[in-house]
Amino acid sequence: MTHDHHGTKLRRRFRMLDTDGDGFLMQGDYEALGRRIASACAADDPQRAARIAAHFQEVWRHLAATAGVSPDQRIAEEDFVRMHRDGHLHARKSTQSKLLFEMLDADGDGKVKPEVFRAYYQACGVSGEDADHAFVQIDTDKKGFLSPAEIAKASMDFFSSTEGTAPGNHLFGKHS
Repeated sequence: MTHDHHGTKLRRRFRMLDTDGDGFLMQGDYEALGRRIASACAADDPQRAARIAAHFQEVWRHLAATAGVSPDQRIAEEDFVRMHRDGHLHARKSTQSKLLFEMLDADGDGKVKPEVFRAYYQACGVSGEDADHAFVQIDTDKKGFLSPAEIAKASMDFFSSTEGTAPGNHLFGKHS
């Protein structure tokens, strides 16, 4: 019997997004996560914090539209997994990875540093240890920072790869 790495990753991401733990994704989950990440990654930059919060609102609107529900409705875990597996959200992956990079590139120097990566993931409910492990896995060139290409590749691996060894499997925490 083979392990469903893809489904495991998508369910882990769903639980990360389900901030109130009720088993459904709703607009409030994305708003809460946006606030937590803005606080963790941009507390000293109100304009950047506002962009982060707006990003999460836009992601929710797109996800709801793709699921065929209004923004005030909810999405179940299996629907979330199915939408990703069926490729309904693939067109936005490059945009999402660019936005993720922009959120994590705190000083605009084109590099995601380990401490910002850790703060982001801790705001998402991932342990610091798991965030550090994920950083090492995604830093494929071993330069001590993440480049836009590494974030894009990790994002594509996470959402598309069925291989258990893809470095991007660790994008949203330690993959087992």
